Amino acid sequence: MNKRLILLILALPLILMLSLFTTANSVSIAIQVPVTGLEIILEGGNPMVYVNLDDEDGGKYTIDYVVYPTNATNKEVDVYFEQVDGSPLAQFKYDHETCTLTPTSTGKAQVVVQTKDGGYKAGFTLQVDSRSLQPLQSIQCSLSSDELFVGQTATISTTFLPANVSNKALSYQVEDQTVASVNNQGVVTGLKPGTTTITITSQHDQTISAMVTITVVNQDVLDLVQERVETSRNSVFVMYSVDAENFDLDFALTLDGEDASHIATAEKHADQDAIVCTFVDETFFGELTLSITVTINGTSTTKQCTIVRVEPGLSANWLEAGNSFGVMVGTTQTLYFNVTPQDATVDVQVSFDQTSNLINVTVGDGQITIEGLNQGSVVLTLTITDTQNNVVTLTKTIVVYPNF
Repeated sequence: MNKRLILLILALPLILMLSLFTTANSVSIAIQVPVTGLEIILEGGNPMVYVNLDDEDGGKYTIDYVVYPTNATNKEVDVYFEQVDGSPLAQFKYDHETCTLTPTSTGKAQVVVQTKDGGYKAGFTLQVDSRSLQPLQSIQCSLSSDELFVGQTATISTTFLPANVSNKALSYQVEDQTVASVNNQGVVTGLKPGTTTITITSQHDQTISAMVTITVVNQDVLDLVQERVETSRNSVFVMYSVDAENFDLDFALTLDGEDASHIATAEKHADQDAIVCTFVDETFFGELTLSITVTINGTSTTKQCTIVRVEPGLSANWLEAGNSFGVMVGTTQTLYFNVTPQDATVDVQVSFDQTSNLINVTVGDGQITIEGLNQGSVVLTLTITDTQNNVVTLTKTIVVYPNF
């Protein structure tokens, strides 16, 4: 056999083994191609691009860029926007899949494209205009509620003049940030009791602004002067106070949880912070519950007062208002008083806070006749006792004036 043929036959297994080894190693090696650069392709090479919101496509713009080398392993990029020369920043919606920008407001923005591999950047300026929109002249702002409980929220509404302005972007600033906070959507949150102002400014023209005032109160804004009131009369006042300016007030009388309007009525006093409860059933003696509710911006707080109507006992009162009563030297005046029940049998005694030579006193039925003797003043005390030894006292300062 030919020697060359014999050598070829002997070398064939070795050649096959080397071929398999080389193939296996070439499959397992993945070559990473790094990014070395980035270029944005601009029409005419102009770094300033203009779009218009009134175009049929709404001013859409697709970014055309090239990542180098073209066979780079990771060609992914990020896109973000920067303000240009203090101009109003145009707002966009960005479609990552198509690299398309859809403007949502007029303005200007520096569009920056950055590779994820290597951080290479390229950019251009995009100006968004509108043929139909007008420049902003003024804004008017209001709150959905100008008083909040701590933790509640309210929204600032803004009216733009004219309505078809070119840029409606706003910024919000709270004067006292410990009292309230506000987010970029104009939602205000009450933080602690107090009052503060919020300034709303156009981002398009910072000379255009408006202000609203917000008051924050604790939810425990309602206070009752008394939580239990006893009376033998047909009506009673329940005094309250509310530490707020704008609120809704509701009240109701109940007996064992049921409506008690057939027993007594309740109404707001015309001049005072009080609920007047009047018993329409004069034979009722017992307890009713008066519930008073204050509502601010949809949140309510309620407090209750127990009203106890008792059968009439001994009581008395002066018919003349005031703490003092006057008479001149050498004249007489009559001071009247009332005792309840009117048919009660009572003993009436008069005393003074000092030995008095200023007046003479004569006690009659429901009245005292006072004669002025000498100039000065004395405290007169009337002690009234009924047959059940119930005792009430009335006092009045008697002032004797000179008789010129």
